[in-house]
This record gives sequence, structure tokens and C-alpha cells, in this order.
Amino acid sequence: MTNIAITSQCNRSCRYCFAGSVASESQHMDPAVFEQALDCLHRSGITQARLLGGEPTIHPRFSDFVSAVEGRGFDLLLFSNGRMPRKSIDRLRRFPEDRLSILINTDPLIFGKGKNQDRLRQVCRAFGPRLHLGYTIDSPGADLGFLLDAVSAFGLAPQIRLGIAHPSPGAENFFLHPRHYLAVGERIGHFLRRARKRGIRIELDCGFVPCMFAEADLGLLQEIGQLPGLRCNPLPDLLPDGRLIPCYPLARVAGMNMDADSRCAEVQDLFTRKLAHLRQAGIFRCCNDCILRSEGRCSGGCLAVALQRLRHVPFAVPVPGRLALSPQAAASPCRGDEPSDCAAVGRPGPAPPISWTIPYIDQPPSFWKQIYSLYGNRIQEVYCPLPGMVLPSGRPVQASRYLDGFLRSSPLPVGIIVNPVILPQPVDRIAPFVIEKLRNLQNIGNLQGVSVADYGLALRIKEALPEISLTASVLMDVAKPQQALLLGNLCDRLVPSTRIMRDKRALQAVAEAFCGRIRLLVNEACVPDCLCRTQHFYEMAYSVDPPLSLCRRFLDRRPWMRLTGAWVLPQHLHLFDGIADEMKLAGRATLQNPEHYLQVLDAYMTGSPLTPDRIGGGPASPLHPVKIDEGFYRATFTCGKRCDSCSICRDYFDQHGMG
Repeated sequence: MTNIAITSQCNRSCRYCFAGSVASESQHMDPAVFEQALDCLHRSGITQARLLGGEPTIHPRFSDFVSAVEGRGFDLLLFSNGRMPRKSIDRLRRFPEDRLSILINTDPLIFGKGKNQDRLRQVCRAFGPRLHLGYTIDSPGADLGFLLDAVSAFGLAPQIRLGIAHPSPGAENFFLHPRHYLAVGERIGHFLRRARKRGIRIELDCGFVPCMFAEADLGLLQEIGQLPGLRCNPLPDLLPDGRLIPCYPLARVAGMNMDADSRCAEVQDLFTRKLAHLRQAGIFRCCNDCILRSEGRCSGGCLAVALQRLRHVPFAVPVPGRLALSPQAAASPCRGDEPSDCAAVGRPGPAPPISWTIPYIDQPPSFWKQIYSLYGNRIQEVYCPLPGMVLPSGRPVQASRYLDGFLRSSPLPVGIIVNPVILPQPVDRIAPFVIEKLRNLQNIGNLQGVSVADYGLALRIKEALPEISLTASVLMDVAKPQQALLLGNLCDRLVPSTRIMRDKRALQAVAEAFCGRIRLLVNEACVPDCLCRTQHFYEMAYSVDPPLSLCRRFLDRRPWMRLTGAWVLPQHLHLFDGIADEMKLAGRATLQNPEHYLQVLDAYMTGSPLTPDRIGGGPASPLHPVKIDEGFYRATFTCGKRCDSCSICRDYFDQHGMG
């Protein structure tokens, strides 16, 4: 045991906080428990007391605890967010300087305005070289440069500790998804060079893996003794109630009570053995074939991330155009869901083909066997409505002559959609029927996942069927990072709103904010922010007859707006590299002809050019064949959608005789 959490209370609310899984179980540590903790440190031959929380300095007996540490001859390492009460600052300033270290986990707001920022700067000035900074990376766009400026501005210890935001079951916290590890590794590499020029040492906390870094950056890390890959060991934390856990992210996986004979090494050994089954997994499926892992130079990454992978699906990290590292430096990063997708060590390797979700159309088994033989390893799901009309699917009723046989014997994984834009009844009334149907499908077929458009329904399905993968449907209309944050860890996948499919900056922002996989719907032609959208999807779900094209009224007046739709042509898919983890085809209504279906599917699988009238995008698609230049598409991908003041689409429409 090296960490004593004396309180679970905190005066901050960080989105990545992994302590939320145990925050409600205990509050402030009792002085008697704290004395037992110090006894345990003494028995274990440990000379440093490491206090954390929550925010430890807000414990009402904090000064007494510091006095106990000092009186028993321990050094003190304090983990804090810097928002310390004045009396806690005063007590720490009386602690012997050569025995005190403070680690402040901070953010760029250290230079901001406000009472909390003023207090943080006061703490930095008060402790100077006894204080060093830490930062938890929870986004591939994390800004690190401010840390160097803060060290210089306040005369802090020339040492910065970087950590990764890890998932914590039960906490619903925001964490860095493994698909972003490579981007973060590149950012850290640049930061290492800047820090070295300024004489500042960088330390890596647990969870970093070698395949995050380029070979040159691994060399820099080796020079300073910070090679990643082996910093994930259960160094137990003691909670305020006297319970020992391996670490906060694994608090609900293993734990034990501290007793009068507890010794740190024995507790650590017990947790190591108890968590060994997770260690076998690794954070990527290709960890099983990793050279560094086989040589004992990487343990496979954070155990909490490995647990997340086992609960859902293997993480895949696209690495376009990158060289794999040499055997002396690192094994190649995971490039797909199978070990064969990993690049050979020491040689460049192609990025893996991306996986697809495709629509069900009512065809005999021979049709699906043909698709399986052609593209089987690339099909994530074939999606279809929930049978039995328990809940509309958000599209017109489909033919179902072959549906039952398909659900029972499909060679491809099946996805079910229960995503009307408006539920016909309150969720608590309709959810039991949906869940019962899904359980039945689990028993008879190859059910892979469920797509939902209602947050409440998603909650109920997750509670009842936690093993099913959930996808936030495009009809949930998630178009902003705030919405992705509200989803938290509820859904494993997110299909962003078609409103932002032609807005690269907005897509990237949502992808960075969401902690699961991003699935892009590529051949939907809805016009962004269509005024008729809600009514259109309502009529499709609940009308007997298929609805008319409600948007045609204004498209007839402004036909050039058909060029602004959400569609992505097969030849332009590469523009979405780094954003999409998976792709999805629409077309349960528009691709009913099996020959057309296969032509469109093959074009998207192979990147073969199509014109927008051929993709099955629906009534808002361009009506006539027209070649879409990549230059034009790139322009509309980054234009900001100010159609009121921009003429790109109008001019292109006129120049190509589409009027």
C-alpha cells in the first residue's frame, strides 16, 4: 500500500475522475483508520506516506493527519488539485521542507481568472520547488505546453508527471479511448523535446504502452528512464472506510479489508494474482502477438482498459502510413480486430479494411451467403427492425418473408434497430416488451447489437442486457460534443447526426468527446438541418403508406441544396480517415433491388467511384448523374455551412448543367 485516500470528497468535478465508482461509499477517513494505515506502512518498511482523495486537504482533520505523519518520521507526498484551504496551506508550510513533496494535478486554467485559479497560483508560489505538476490526458487534442510555462512562471520542481484518463466501471467517467493513443503518443513526443530544451524532466504514470510512440520518441523516453509498458501494477489504495483496492479504476473488480497484520507487499501480491486473468488480455487483441510483450517489456497496458475491451469489442487503432517499430524498440500497434491485421515488425503495413454495418433487405439465404463469401470479415452487422412490430424502427415497414430464417441462421452478425424518432409510449411502459424480444433473439440467433434513438430506452436495455453492444442511432441526432459527453459510457458506438456529416470540424469534435467507437452513415442524403426532418421520420414510422418527400417543396425552389446533403461517395471515404472507426450503409428502402444493393456495397467496399444519384441516398439526393470532384467535396467538407453567404454549391450546380 502506497496511497492513503483520506477522503472521497472533492472540490472539483473533473470529467475524467475515476474515483466516482467509490465516491458514495465512504466520506472522511476516521483517525483510528489513519493510524492503522501508518502502522501498515511501518510494518512494510515504507518511509513515505502518500495522501490523496478526493481532495485530501479538505478533510476536517487534515492538519492532525499531517502532524501524525511528521511525528512518526515519514516523508510526505501529497496529491492535490491545488484548491487547498488556507489552514491546510499553513500546516504544510510548517512540514520539514526536505521531507515534503506535493503533486498538483492541474489544467490550462492555472493561468485563468477566478478565485480557484488565484488559490492555485498561491499554492504554487508557496511551495515552489517542493511542488511539481501533473496532467491527466483525456483527449487527443490535449494542450501540454502550458505545463512548461507554469513550471517557469512559479519556480516549480522541473518535473512533470503525465497520466492517461482510464475507464472506471461504475464511475461513468470520460476516458481516453485507445483509438487516440497514437495521436497522444505523437503529441507527447513533441512535448518531450520541448521539455528537454528547458531542462524539465517528464515522468509517465501507468497505462502508457510502447506502440503509442514513434521509435525516436521511445529512444528519448529510454534516455530518461521512462520506457512505457510496465507501469500497470496493483499498488493498492486504502479507501477512507479501511478497504484496500488495487486502484480506483479497478475498485469494483477486487478489494479486501485492512487488518492489524496487513503488509503492503502481501496485499500487492494478492491483487496481482487475482487480476492475472485480465493481464492475459491486453488492451488490443493484437497484444497476444506483440514482440515486446512476449519478451516481458510490455504488460499489455491498463487493466481497466483491458476489462473495457473484454466487456465490449476489441479496440482497433487505424495507423495510416506509419512504419512499424523495430523489434529492439517496440511491436507494431494494433491495426484491426484480428492479429493478422497487425503490420509485420520492421516493415510498413497497410491500414486494415474498415468494418461495415449494412441494411437487411428481404432476400433468400443465397443472397446473404454471397455477401458473406465476398465481404464476410468486413461486415460488422446486418441491421434490421425489431420483428413483431413491438416498436417502429424509424423506417417504413419492410417485407419479411425471409426474416425469421435470416435471424435464426444468418452467417453474418445481426443488429436490431429500435429507433423511432419519437416513442409511441413512455419508455418505462414499452421497454419491457423490447427487452423481452431482444432476449428471445439472443436465444435463437446471432444478435450482435442494438441501435437506439432514445436515451431512456438505451438505459433500460443496458441494465437488463449489459452484454449487448449499444449504438446511439443517427436519429438520436448527436451533433455536438456536449451531447457526446451526456452519453458517457452508455453506448459503445455513436452514429453522429447527418447534420454534421459534411462538417469536418464538427465531426472531429464529436469524435474526440465520445469515448466509444464512431460509426459514420455514408450514403444518407438528408439536407443538413432540414425543416421537415422530424415529421418525415415520424410519418415513416407510424404511417400506413410511405411518406412523401416532404423536403421536395423547398428543394424544387433551391435544387442546388441537394449538393449539400449528408452523403459521402465511395471515392471520398479517405477524407474521413482518423474520424471513423466503422462505416454504415443506409438503404432498407432505397436498395431493395438486390443487384443495385450489391453494386453499391461493392463500390463502398472497394472505393470505386459512384455518382450521388446511384448510392441509394433517398429523395434528397441529386436526381441526375454528376461527377463530384474531390476538390469540390473537400471544399464543402470544411466550408462551415454558411450557405447564406457562400456560392460554392450553387456555382457547381450551374457549371455542371444540373438545373
